[in-house]
Amino acid sequence: RTVQRNYSSLGATPDEGQAPFAAVVSCADSRVVPDTVFDMAPGNLFVVRNAGNSIEEVGLGSLEYGVAALGVSLILVLGHTRCGAVTATEDAIATGVMPAPAIDSVVEAIEPALLPLPAGHSLNDAIAANASYQARQVQNLSPLIAKETAAGTVGIVSGMYDLASGRVIWLP
Repeated sequence: RTVQRNYSSLGATPDEGQAPFAAVVSCADSRVVPDTVFDMAPGNLFVVRNAGNSIEEVGLGSLEYGVAALGVSLILVLGHTRCGAVTATEDAIATGVMPAPAIDSVVEAIEPALLPLPAGHSLNDAIAANASYQARQVQNLSPLIAKETAAGTVGIVSGMYDLASGRVIWLP
């Protein structure tokens, strides 16, 4: 028998709306579920997921909606150890061979974060660089979010979830 968890407070009625305090841009990896990582009840996090936790147009629009319509005051870009999207990007940079056509867009979104890294860097260095780069992209690509961060009403941070320990490492 499967037991379904429900972290909602008693009397919570999710069908009446949502009021998340934070937005999380996370990898689509099935092992990284932001609500579970942070032990949050439904309705607390506004989550945008894609391979490599990259910032692309629909995801950026989702973040703008979270800020403008839902009142989100914190945006977290969360990478994770052993990220296959970052590994694919590292492989494409090393070999010059792009993966399958649809995966190319994932690699192209991550590649600018990895190109400045020194030779011999670790995979975790690349994952951290990508999360930090994508966090900067949120502000660089969205005038709406840039305005809110300048006003001090929205903060943007990045972190890396360690699959082995279950801990989040906050990045500079």
